[in-house]
Amino acid sequence: MKKIAIIGAGPYGLVALDRLIKRAPATEKIELLLFDPVGLGGHVWRKDQSDQVIMNTVMQHVTLFSEDEGPNLVEWSQTEAVAFLAAFDYGETLLSETKLTENDYCQRRYYGVYQHWFFEQLVSQLPENVTVNFIKEQVVDLTLAKEIISIQTTKVYQVTDVILATGHAQNYLTGDEAKNQEYAEVYELFYQGPGNPSDTPLEKSATGTVIIRGLGLSFFDYLALFICR
Repeated sequence: MKKIAIIGAGPYGLVALDRLIKRAPATEKIELLLFDPVGLGGHVWRKDQSDQVIMNTVMQHVTLFSEDEGPNLVEWSQTEAVAFLAAFDYGETLLSETKLTENDYCQRRYYGVYQHWFFEQLVSQLPENVTVNFIKEQVVDLTLAKEIISIQTTKVYQVTDVILATGHAQNYLTGDEAKNQEYAEVYELFYQGPGNPSDTPLEKSATGTVIIRGLGLSFFDYLALFICR
């Protein structure tokens, strides 16, 4: 029996889960373990973030399916989304997203709902020889001994294979960034190093002049978050 762990339940982890299910040999029992402490969709697409942060890809180009196996994000919005949102614990706040068109940009958390739906579709159509278990816990250690891989959360799971789908990792501060952090602490200023703007505690930032270094995607997230906070 194969026991495969996927660490990370964001888009990459869910696509890997889909491929493993569809390619599972009918003659072998397979157990798939999906780990993520935040939940389905992972950290970037989580539900408890501002509605001001949006995706950087138009909806018609966002999908978890290969080829024509299922609806992309805008097709899902026009068909299954309303019914699914009605049963979702924060669906009412996202109903307006179902009216967006193929070249619109949706809220980042809306894609997270699509990922929830995708997972439910997968587990509702499992072959008899495949089982899937979602474990909402953080993996804190991984060891290999005698061809057995041990994964530790609050308990230990032994598996035969592991797929790492952890996505963006937290950056360590560079030398200059560490100096900026130290300066901010000395003069009681607010400094945020590189990272996801949705994770930045903007309520701690002082009023007055704000300096943003960089003009990439995070700049526009910060612009929206500062204006609408």
